[in-house]
Amino acid sequence: MSEQVDCMARLKVRRILYAALLVFLLLIYLAVISNGRRRSAMMIVDALCQRYKEGKLSGSYCEKICSYENLKVFAHSTSNKAVIRIEISDERFLLKSAKQFFDQFDMVPEYISVPAFDNLLNDQIRSHTGLSLDDSLLGVKSIWPKKAMLTLADRRSIWALCSQEEYLNFKLLDFTGLFPKVIGTCGHMYAVPIVKAYTSQWPFLTSSSAADKFILTLQTLQYSHSEPLHWCDASSLNLGFSDDPEFPYLILDADMLYTQSGFGSLMAKMPCQHDSDCYFFDCKASCNRSAGWCSSHRLNSNVQVVCKKFLPWWYKMVASSNDRLVALCTRGSL
Repeated sequence: MSEQVDCMARLKVRRILYAALLVFLLLIYLAVISNGRRRSAMMIVDALCQRYKEGKLSGSYCEKICSYENLKVFAHSTSNKAVIRIEISDERFLLKSAKQFFDQFDMVPEYISVPAFDNLLNDQIRSHTGLSLDDSLLGVKSIWPKKAMLTLADRRSIWALCSQEEYLNFKLLDFTGLFPKVIGTCGHMYAVPIVKAYTSQWPFLTSSSAADKFILTLQTLQYSHSEPLHWCDASSLNLGFSDDPEFPYLILDADMLYTQSGFGSLMAKMPCQHDSDCYFFDCKASCNRSAGWCSSHRLNSNVQVVCKKFLPWWYKMVASSNDRLVALCTRGSL
């Protein structure tokens, strides 16, 4: 009997040791990954500052980033694009870009005239939005506040920024209150405040005020612009808190958000035989079978997508009969 007890005790000790070893190895692995990401982030910032010192790029935050001795750099996440957390004294912000390095973007010609550059820039913005906007909303003034004559470094930095859909959304749709504000730029990278993101899978069930802000967010997407805005990568992890209680939730990652015209231009490039060929992440469009191309007609709505992804199936069973969230999701539209 005692031998059996001793055997079980030894087995238990082995299991504890194995578990401890696995935890230790996991911690080492996570530390290696974290250090690797931080080194990658440092390499991106170093390359950015090197190009700035060479006079190849410019921006309102370049001096702040490249001259501060005690700059702290952390990799928030880096893949093909870059999202880097920066700490300078008491200031913290994210540096973002669709590509990691300035040289990965197309460069504007060195001797391009100012009118030709403005035309290129306006075409780029129109290509993204799909809209023919008033000149007051287009051009350098809408995305680059600098007043003086633009240098070549300025033009190349502006062009790299305007090659990024998220940057254009943040700047051109800033009036909606749906996005973090761009607080500065350096070359191809733009700085935004660090916003507290949601960690809950169902962020809108925490309180009635949270549900009301959810509805306000959907209304803002639908009605704040001259055309509805299509959110094609809806995720609770992509939402953050706004400091203003009267404002909707903040969409933290907006590179797949489109105006109706922009969505139509995107879908028109997709060949199809059936509606199932016209899926773009969360957005579904119909197929124009006679033309063989996807149409601009969206088959699902932001409301349907968000309700499906964010509202658990059991919520309707426990919600009150006058629950606004359930009523909205039942209708499927605003």
